Amino acid sequence: MSLRLLLLSFIAAGLGFGADLSVFSISDLVGPSAHTTLAASISNVGTSTAVTADVTFYRGSVIAGNATQINTQTVLLRAFANTRVTSPEISTAEGELYSVCVDTAQAVPESNENNNCDVRAVSTSAGDLSITTAGVTMTPAGADVGEPIRVTPISKMCGTWRAAPWSGCSRDIRRVPPRSSWARP
Repeated sequence: MSLRLLLLSFIAAGLGFGADLSVFSISDLVGPSAHTTLAASISNVGTSTAVTADVTFYRGSVIAGNATQINTQTVLLRAFANTRVTSPEISTAEGELYSVCVDTAQAVPESNENNNCDVRAVSTSAGDLSITTAGVTMTPAGADVGEPIRVTPISKMCGTWRAAPWSGCSRDIRRVPPRSSWARP
């Protein structure tokens, strides 16, 4: 379980929210392909029970309103976990958009209905950017029950971009060079 998912689970459970389903990630779509599948990771946080929900794959952007449904699957989403859901085989073209949504009928009462969809574009280029958790700090250490605490995740970001003058790793993501130096060619 990722640190982000774990922290969100504890926060949501402690505040007594209901379920919160979200499209946590969609597989990278690198290059046009005649035979590929989309893989989405759907998270279920905020409740200690599993829920059943529909996951729908679309060609196009649900945000822009130009999406056409490819497939819908009813999936059991375990509590405090990510569930991987895969589309049927599809063909993709450069620049084409794909969307994945969970619980579009809003059958599952949630604390946040605004994170149920994500959109990705097909691209012929990909960087080797990776972001991983390098640690977590909590202050004050040894806090009493009910005392406010501050949780700070420390991330490590590595990558190389052809057009960027920067490559390598940064121990703390806040020390990475400005975003403009990470622009794609």
